[in-house]
Amino acid sequence: MSSKPNIRGSKLCVQCKNCGNTKYITVDGINQYVNIPRTCDSTKLPLEAKEKCPLDSYQIISENTEYVDHQSLKLQEPPEMIPTGDIPRSYNLICEKYLVSKVTPGTRVIVVGVLAISSRTTKENIDQVKSSVIRVLGFQSEQNKLGKYSFNFTQEEEHRIINMAKDPKIYEKICKSIAPASN
Repeated sequence: MSSKPNIRGSKLCVQCKNCGNTKYITVDGINQYVNIPRTCDSTKLPLEAKEKCPLDSYQIISENTEYVDHQSLKLQEPPEMIPTGDIPRSYNLICEKYLVSKVTPGTRVIVVGVLAISSRTTKENIDQVKSSVIRVLGFQSEQNKLGKYSFNFTQEEEHRIINMAKDPKIYEKICKSIAPASN
């Protein structure tokens, strides 16, 4: 495991330098790149804007931006599972909020998460760079030599999981959410 925790904007506040028009942009949890609008919304309104705002007039107002704790980790398969001569496989993980700083390098964990595709457009807007990441929902880590584990789930999440386990149609619901086209 590696990477220091940091913060990132979850809801950006941008303001036009010319007319003061303010706009909020929600940032999804997977893609860390945001496209800030190039044109001001006030120029789209008829007769309200006295002067047309120039291109790229929006700037980020950090005081009004909402932030969330964020950490990127790299998970590597255990050495005893790697065939002789092979390179260990690894996965990129994204942790947010209460999951940040919960594991240290070298800790053996089982990750509960969602596989997602992270993409961004290059400066030339020609190609998209895509990579797979796992958005972490919880960790299961070794606590002692007896092999006991603990979950990092909130009580609300535990209640939701218990209620889902009681649902007789949970298997069908999970199948629909993972592969809706297979029905």
